Amino acid sequence: MRRRKSVRAARVQSRPSPPIPTRFSVCLPNKEIRVSGTSHITQLRRVTKHVHESQGTERAPVVLTPQCRETGGRGKTQVLFLPEASDYIASSPEESLSLAQDESSSRFVTGLCDAAREHGVGISVGIHVPAGTSAATIETATENVPKLFNRLVYIAPNGAVDAAATYDKLHLFDRGALQESRTVEAGKDGLTAPFPTPAGRVGPLICFDVRFAEASLILGQPKGWAERGTSAEGEGEEEKDTDDPWDPAQIIVFPSAFTVPTGRAHWEILLRARAVETQTYVVASAQVGRHMPSGKRVSYGHGMVVDPWGRVLVDLAGVVGDGPEEWEAEPGAVEDVGFADIDLHTWQSVRDDWPLRRAIPAKRRGRD
Repeated sequence: MRRRKSVRAARVQSRPSPPIPTRFSVCLPNKEIRVSGTSHITQLRRVTKHVHESQGTERAPVVLTPQCRETGGRGKTQVLFLPEASDYIASSPEESLSLAQDESSSRFVTGLCDAAREHGVGISVGIHVPAGTSAATIETATENVPKLFNRLVYIAPNGAVDAAATYDKLHLFDRGALQESRTVEAGKDGLTAPFPTPAGRVGPLICFDVRFAEASLILGQPKGWAERGTSAEGEGEEEKDTDDPWDPAQIIVFPSAFTVPTGRAHWEILLRARAVETQTYVVASAQVGRHMPSGKRVSYGHGMVVDPWGRVLVDLAGVVGDGPEEWEAEPGAVEDVGFADIDLHTWQSVRDDWPLRRAIPAKRRGRD
């Protein structure tokens, strides 16, 4: 039973704005993927079906469904956030491996690049890319097998993939029949520094990463914060960090395809916790529904936006049903689209009013 209706738009009440613009509109859709036998170009058409026909002279949001045309007068959308695995969710490991393409040659990605360029919008999207040949990570494997990276890429409004904004999922979901490590290799490069977008600095994470608070905490602070200790007087001992410094994320993203049981139990709790403890906006676009008509894979949905105070601004539709055989996307869920305003003045004021200064030394102290 859903506790709140789907929200397509929500605005954060802010204090008087500084001279520079601070409010930016973002869009996230629910999106059900049915991929078996589907080509990348067909999938691209599904994703961008309404992009061209939904552009107005006064309002130009990039949208995926007709519902976006009904939002009215919100102004231009700056960034579109798509879910994890937006290119496909396959019916088998073999199919997943066969469908993966590098972003430089993927017609799915290049098509999104064209849409981003035409409409001047940033696009964050989850895809699969080949990882080459690597050692298998499951105990039963005895030989090297090809693997994939579960990757987030960011396409700038000029239509270019930002190479510095690429992130490969670090924490893989291995539970029951869903053994992600059979086909996916964990990212090798660690966290990606928060990168600039028209809506603010974005710290990229993916799905299962939401359960590991350390990753979000690192992205939400300036580079080097974890190396700072605490003096006897309680004052933070600042250590200089000249090695690749970064500014803290203003938005942390979790493109996802959550399972229904874990989604019902933990999805909102985890997202709100990450927002409160990092004092950032959290944007979590999410797959929804049964992915193949006869398949067992069902995603929870409930794409969500949470502000730095922990308030849920957007909660899209999800899955209904009492058991695995009955789980289906509720009416309108697949077409549901959410809009939210990212108010950077709110982001700053929450941090100014409630400064969370680290009081726990990062270095462990041994027993005497």
